[in-house]
Amino acid sequence: MPDYNFSNEPLSASMLAKSFVEFDIKRDQVLAFLIEKGYVEDIRTITDFGLANGVQYKYSDSGSKWPVYDIQIQKLILDNIETVKQYEVLSTAYTPKPLPTEGTVIIPFCSITAFAKNNGFSNDTANRVLAELGYIIRREGEKTFSPTDLGVSKGIDVGKNKRGFKMITYPSNVQREILTKLGITDIKEVVDEPKEEKKLNIIDIAQKCNVDFDGVILEEYPNLKIKDFVIIDTETTGISRDDEIIEFAVVDIYGEVLYESTFNPMVMVNPSAAMVNGLTNESLVDSPLFKDEWQKIKDAIGNKRLLGHNLSFDKRLIAQTLERYGIDPQESNDLFKGYYDSMRITKKHIDAKSYSLENLAHMVGITRAESHRAADDCIMTLEFLNRLEIILNNQ
Repeated sequence: MPDYNFSNEPLSASMLAKSFVEFDIKRDQVLAFLIEKGYVEDIRTITDFGLANGVQYKYSDSGSKWPVYDIQIQKLILDNIETVKQYEVLSTAYTPKPLPTEGTVIIPFCSITAFAKNNGFSNDTANRVLAELGYIIRREGEKTFSPTDLGVSKGIDVGKNKRGFKMITYPSNVQREILTKLGITDIKEVVDEPKEEKKLNIIDIAQKCNVDFDGVILEEYPNLKIKDFVIIDTETTGISRDDEIIEFAVVDIYGEVLYESTFNPMVMVNPSAAMVNGLTNESLVDSPLFKDEWQKIKDAIGNKRLLGHNLSFDKRLIAQTLERYGIDPQESNDLFKGYYDSMRITKKHIDAKSYSLENLAHMVGITRAESHRAADDCIMTLEFLNRLEIILNNQ
């Protein structure tokens, strides 16, 4: 049996099927198997059984959602791979679009998928031309193409995307040759991708951590481009659409806790959440209801902009908690106007395998143990940003 590399990051059904590339299974087969096992109802809906067994929803910034599957489900599929292969593949074959005659675009060093999409034809068409030119080859037993020595000499590069899958990128000269081979001559000027600021790597971070951070409290963050904010963090009963906030903290730029409270929820705390934050329904029984504290939270925030780590998650959970208690969720949207997300900000400056708050904190020399409670995470976020601002200023 071929080897399978388990992903620590939960994968969608499509990415799950692709991760089993050596086993030649399709998304439809994965879904049919999971539906029969009772984990999902369809491609976008998790059953109660699935939720109880760790299947999660992933949410985009626009609010759309889809299930993602962790190592437990990956192992289940691997153990039943021959059964999965027996399910019918329902998806229809892709019909290539007609080739364009004008307005084609070249973007330097993009994937073949992005190049083909920009120019209105299929990956198959682009790959066929590249193979005819001798730039790529699909060797016996391989599912994907690889560049030839000639292709490498032309600047074709092999790397990995964020999920660890092989990704080939093509420079503008190769894209131009594809278009010329297809008889397309009306080509727009090369569109340069926005130049990305140089990011610090882990070694750079370690070297910069020789800076003395003790006792430094910053009031301005010109390198990170954030100002006039308070830090917030929440703890929740879980991550689904039925979960709610069970702790909220607001901390100012000096590390002073402006507000901190737990709440007695209307739903059961998910055991996986309780393992992280230590909060249970029994420990919260004497806490106030979230709705009775909402005005105090707003008062603590005042007219400051919000900052937090992976704040889109907190935004969604706050809105759905307000809605559960009959409060207009628009009140949450009003508070989150122009908010700062320290995870997104950090990704502009640091290369890291994980952008979790704990990992980033360790990278800049914060080694104290954390309790994964709201106020503690707010202060850790502040300490991390203080150090990152100083590091960037000392480059």
